[in-house]
Parts: sequence; C-alpha cells; structure tokens
Amino acid sequence: MDSGLKAALGVVIAILVIGGLYYVINHPDTVAQTVNPTVTVTAVDLQINYQGSTDGYMGPTSQSLGGFTISAGNQETYTLTFNTTALLLQHQINSLTISTSGFSLSSLSPNMPYSFSAGSTVSVTLTINVPSSSYSGVLDIVLDTT
Repeated sequence: MDSGLKAALGVVIAILVIGGLYYVINHPDTVAQTVNPTVTVTAVDLQINYQGSTDGYMGPTSQSLGGFTISAGNQETYTLTFNTTALLLQHQINSLTISTSGFSLSSLSPNMPYSFSAGSTVSVTLTINVPSSSYSGVLDIVLDTT
C-alpha cells in the first residue's frame, strides 16, 4: 500500500474516532438508552368495569396510579390495593388484563376469579413482563368485577 493511501486512511479513521467520541460526550442519554434500555411507566391507568346493580365499591372507574422504572426485558411486581366500600354484598374480581402493547401479565395473585366480602381490603399483586426495548408512557390495566 502506498504511503499516500495509508495517510488518507489514517485521517479517515481519526475523523471517525473523534466524531464518535464527540457524539458520546454530547448525547450520553441516547447512548445509555441504546446500551441499557429502560422502561419508564409514567402512570398506571386502571379502568374498573363494574357489572351489576352497584358500582364504585372499589373506587372510581378510572384511576391513575403511580408508575415505575425498570430495565427493559425484566419483570416488575406491582400491587393494587383497594379498600372496598361495599356494605352488604360479596363481590368478585373476574379478570385483570394489561392492554398496553409490549407488556404482558406473567402471574397474578390471588388467582381470578377472586371473591371478597363487604368492607374488606383487597390486594392484587401482578408480575408484569415489560418490553425488551426502551419505553416511556402509560400502562393500561383493565379490571372486570361483579
């Protein structure tokens, strides 16, 4: 290889290295998200679908709850707690689903359907599979009751 070509190749490599370093220094968040993607759930939006003659005994039909941040591709354990205001009747949670694309339910405790008595406190623990790529936004959960 002739010395002029070697010198030109050396200059091109030096420019690429310097350009790469400049980008990393001036865009650290972008580089970090590429290397270690995170999932940031800014809020959990809970929709409670009440069936039957009474409703509201587990709170409003739409609730915005606290979010979480976790490394992409992992599982998050999230607990929903309700202080029921039902006075007389026993009620039941029939199902709980996650409707946000990229998220899925790995496990749920207690198993559904779950019956509870009037005036009780109900805690439902979800193990959620989060996306394997970066995400920032709301997680939608739908709960069906009778």
